[in-house]
Amino acid sequence: MEKTKSSVPFSFQKSKRRKVKILLAQYRSIGQLFGGLRSVMVFPLAFSILLGSASIGCSSQNNMGNANQLSDHQLDRPRLEKSPADDEDTFVNYRLGLMYFFGHGVQKDYQSAVKWLNLAGRDGQMDAQEMLGKMYLRGIGVQKNYRIAGKWFNRAAKQGHARAQFHIGLLYYRGLGVQKNPILAVKMYRRSAKQGYVRAQHLLGVILVEGDIVEKDEKTGAIWLKKAAQKGYRFSQSMLGILYMYGRGVARNLKTAVQWFRLAAEQGDDDAEFHLGVAYYYGEGVAKDYKGALKWFRLAAEQGHAQAQGLLSVMYLLGRGVSEDKIYAYMWARLAANNGSKKAQKLRFRMEGDMMPAQLRFAKKLAFDCFQRQYRSCYKNSI
Repeated sequence: MEKTKSSVPFSFQKSKRRKVKILLAQYRSIGQLFGGLRSVMVFPLAFSILLGSASIGCSSQNNMGNANQLSDHQLDRPRLEKSPADDEDTFVNYRLGLMYFFGHGVQKDYQSAVKWLNLAGRDGQMDAQEMLGKMYLRGIGVQKNYRIAGKWFNRAAKQGHARAQFHIGLLYYRGLGVQKNPILAVKMYRRSAKQGYVRAQHLLGVILVEGDIVEKDEKTGAIWLKKAAQKGYRFSQSMLGILYMYGRGVARNLKTAVQWFRLAAEQGDDDAEFHLGVAYYYGEGVAKDYKGALKWFRLAAEQGHAQAQGLLSVMYLLGRGVSEDKIYAYMWARLAANNGSKKAQKLRFRMEGDMMPAQLRFAKKLAFDCFQRQYRSCYKNSI
């Protein structure tokens, strides 16, 4: 456990120390801080007890109104339990930082969160160090600084913090604030993945499957992807579906591929929605169903997926799962081409020669309107 005591004086009064211990014990037992408790009376009381425990005065700070705000699901939910290695004073500082960061019992204030997390981080609290790394990485409450982010991630990673190991790996992979070193990045991903961190498991799996940084090992890559997929990580579920579809690192099994695509698609993954649409379109791993294909292509197309938009164009052109309509076929082909589909570009040019000028003008207007609506509700009964 890293333990470099801050030079900033910090003390507890005995009576307040007892109150803090009781409060933290209550939080640990029923998970009140970020769990079900939402009482407007209890949170301010808890905050005042915690704040009163510190001898350092905390003047109110202005919220950074223009700072990028990350919700709980964007920043991994922080650890709330006090570990045996945590000093009581340091852990209180960490919890104060969280309360300011998330705005529980106190007005959300990223600058104050940084202040308290700094105190905890300098005293070796690895969760505070990892949290500070993310704030510097994304410029939340502080000016974005990859070098300082790397410093905090590295301190937490050396103590075995899985998320910090993953993030310092990202910095090494991209050369942000540190010298670029993809091999060291993979080493850090592997350490994080072995501790069960889902993002590291996914990225390590992809790296092993692709073989661009280290020697290709599709079988081991598939194992790591499956670990993440089984935890519900949609990107791994989608990737695993592709591996089963083509038999890469696993025995080819179209039904299993469809199962993984469906799990990811139900979470809104556009690639999985597209591949599930393809499965229904061609009847691979599932009974052929043009209407089913249309459903999944539309969902992917609404997220700007060029290939799904291109296949929607084909379905409107051929009247598969939907009434034949050259105008809507052209609309989707034009949108797909604008999103980079070369096949859709060729289809679009071919269709232009077969359409009347008035039809072409109307189709172009539909495409423009659909783009303006970010591909939402771009169908006959909604335009």
